[in-house]
Amino acid sequence: MAQKSETGVGTQLILAILILFIAWVVLKWVIRVVVGVATTVVVVGAILFGLWIFANRTGSD
Repeated sequence: MAQKSETGVGTQLILAILILFIAWVVLKWVIRVVVGVATTVVVVGAILFGLWIFANRTGSD
């Protein structure tokens, strides 16, 4: 019985580590995607904003 409970704990530990590892990999991937999207949005927004200001400036001149 004692050995069975030990192997059960070991299996749970391995499962917990596996779950944490998968969660960490997924989180890392999600963060990478979010950062990539945010960077793209900021860059595109800045370019559009710059073009809009440039268009308004040339229009007023």
